[in-house]
Amino acid sequence: MLSLNNIKKVIFVFGITFFIGLSIFCISSCKNKNSEVVIKGVIIGAENKKIQLEEIYPGFIDTIITTKISKDGKFTITLNGIENSFHRLKIDNNNFIPLKIYPGEHVEITATYPELSKNYQISGSSESEKIKEINEKLLKSFFEIEKRKKIVADSSRIIGYNIDSLIKIMNAEVQEIFEKDKNFIIDFIHKNKNLSIIYFALYQYVGISPLLKIDTDFEVFEFVLENLQKYHPDLKQTAILESEISKYKLKQQNLKREYLKLKVGDLLPDFTLKNTDNKDFRLYSVDDKPVIIIFWASWSKTAVKEIPNILNYAKSNKQTEFVFVSLDNNKDRWLIAINSNSLDGLINVCDFKSWESPVVYLYGVKTIPFYISIDENKKILAFGENFDQIIK
Repeated sequence: MLSLNNIKKVIFVFGITFFIGLSIFCISSCKNKNSEVVIKGVIIGAENKKIQLEEIYPGFIDTIITTKISKDGKFTITLNGIENSFHRLKIDNNNFIPLKIYPGEHVEITATYPELSKNYQISGSSESEKIKEINEKLLKSFFEIEKRKKIVADSSRIIGYNIDSLIKIMNAEVQEIFEKDKNFIIDFIHKNKNLSIIYFALYQYVGISPLLKIDTDFEVFEFVLENLQKYHPDLKQTAILESEISKYKLKQQNLKREYLKLKVGDLLPDFTLKNTDNKDFRLYSVDDKPVIIIFWASWSKTAVKEIPNILNYAKSNKQTEFVFVSLDNNKDRWLIAINSNSLDGLINVCDFKSWESPVVYLYGVKTIPFYISIDENKKILAFGENFDQIIK
């Protein structure tokens, strides 16, 4: 039988256990509640249509959830947390709303369908609201440019009108709009450097023209990466931008690399590459014959276009060996291109490293097609981008 003291101990222990259990439940419940994302709103004109929340990456879109807008235009999307990335709310490809949402945000949207991007209102997500500011600014510019295009189009129908002079004026005005928008975006990035949406700002367009490009605005790209790494290291786009900048730096290093300076009369360095049978072909294995080396690729329309001209010359010059060095990176495409361009009977080699091939650096090849002609002693006779000039 329990004594009063024992009963008190049991009650005390039960009380502690209950309190701990209640606390764990509360922490778990509060945590879930704090991370819950709610997106709701009213879209007039889109009654009974499907609406979906998507996660967006460069060149890739993933649908997270799809729901139906009610017959009175209302919708609600509830998620227990959200990935640290960029998103959009989409009805169709022409009607979507870009978002940057954080766990715990309750977003409210009102809009009229179609043309959501022109009229939507948003609250409850500070960064999504800033995205809307960017869109509104660039949308105005788009309409200003379209207005000028219409003026040119209408004026071109007037007989005797000095259209060239008008085009010159309109182009200058469009360029001014572009420069103002570019400065606006750069200023926005610097003022909001601690926000993840500076990544979104980095990839804005006016019409079909990007406002910022990595080759002309590299400092801005580096500034964005530096601040994303500092404030948003777990943002998925941070890693994507880091990769893009690394590739660009590597490309610039390669362009600055010391290339061999080809000189007529010099001995051309030897190389070894795999042929279509996966066997080694060595340039110096060609004895007592002049050789023309052709740098090309199946993906280069300009290079492929020159092949008939090369084959014509090859038919009447049996004493010359023709070596096709491909900058392809896909074996199947390379083999198909060899067959479809009637190159089967000639020497074809490739290491599938494209512009990273050691032979590209060895001979300083910066564009294709590119040709090098050597005599039977492997001395350079001619080199350049024009086949007719090489054979002359």
